[in-house]
Amino acid sequence: MNDGKIIHNPYEFAGETFALEVDHGDFVVRYGEIQKELPPGLGVGKTVKRGQLIAYVGKFVTEEVAGSDVYTLSFEIIHLQGVPAETSGRGALVKAMNKAAEDSGDNLWKYRKASSGSYECTLGSEKDWENIGNSKQMWSKTALACTDEQRTTVRIHMEKAEKIALTIEP
Repeated sequence: MNDGKIIHNPYEFAGETFALEVDHGDFVVRYGEIQKELPPGLGVGKTVKRGQLIAYVGKFVTEEVAGSDVYTLSFEIIHLQGVPAETSGRGALVKAMNKAAEDSGDNLWKYRKASSGSYECTLGSEKDWENIGNSKQMWSKTALACTDEQRTTVRIHMEKAEKIALTIEP
């Protein structure tokens, strides 16, 4: 992997682990299932070098393997595989989600980035923005502050956004 810059501090991921995002120039990589604490001196805006220790492997917790220690690491090029970094990540997801809502005729549905890796949405009304959680929560129908019907709509927008994301310009 090439040198890169940390663009997102560790945030909740899966199985009580965390994820870290690094911009490697031509793409953004999410290193998932890590511990929350990073090696000393690392954080948002810090440059990392090829071969450098950037995180510690996390202990994955799940009911299926209760009582077992499971240590894993997830490595993924996020949102737009192989597409320049300025069209990858959270900004691209927001653009794709808004386009998906528009294409679905859901004109009152608007999405935007929020703090700590989460997203906000108008949930189909002209009311204030609501925090709906991170992309994993949106995808798995556990979006926050939503009814079951609203969660289903968010999931539909996510499915459409996957296809739309490949066409987004920076």
